[in-house]
Amino acid sequence: MNKYLVILGVWLYVAWGCDPCADCGEPLVYDPTVKMVFINQDSINQLSDSVNINKDSLSALSSLRTAANDTISNLTDTISALQDLIDAGNQEYSDELAYFTQISDSIEDVRTLLSSKTKALDSLNKLLNAAITTMNSGNVQLKNVVLQNNGTELVYEDTMSRFSLPLLLGTVGEYMETTYDMTIGDESYSISIGYETFETIDDARIARVRARNTDIVFSSFDSLKVNCPTDCISDETTVTLYF
Repeated sequence: MNKYLVILGVWLYVAWGCDPCADCGEPLVYDPTVKMVFINQDSINQLSDSVNINKDSLSALSSLRTAANDTISNLTDTISALQDLIDAGNQEYSDELAYFTQISDSIEDVRTLLSSKTKALDSLNKLLNAAITTMNSGNVQLKNVVLQNNGTELVYEDTMSRFSLPLLLGTVGEYMETTYDMTIGDESYSISIGYETFETIDDARIARVRARNTDIVFSSFDSLKVNCPTDCISDETTVTLYF
């Protein structure tokens, strides 16, 4: 019995101490990715310009409404005074009363129109700002992504705010580059990412291949931002691309 316990103990010691990616034959998990966020900055700028133009129009409309309110208030006082004179028997003011009443009614129509225009522009700016918020979140539709290195095509059917794109693997420890050709709307873009692969083993004894020193080698996007200035690790790296 003691002999079997010794054998079991030796086996457990060897199993626990072996390298899962070398000694024990456990497979490596090859899943390094880099997250990408796409911001349609051109459209955001255009919509922002429209919002600002509408704000200027709303300010002008507000001034016109204030002027209309003041004018109607003054006309109301004048009409009231004329009505008092007519009620007192001074019928010669009837033409003046009709004249000022007509002016007041016309300005009231203008004030109603100004209010309608104000509500319409307010509603439009809410829609534009909502669209800007959505674009700033990076919620876009990628038609497809092609890895130049091997021709693999990735197709995304849904809009998403961020995409995890795979990094191709060469020999572990060597420098690699993965280049992507992608289509957003009717426009095509390219970006190339350089990195060095390495192995890690987590507490669950799962061996993974990851990428470090992730860097942007080339990009045809208008501009970009990487969330880590140095020592970028693949799965922790987010590249924000502006187009």
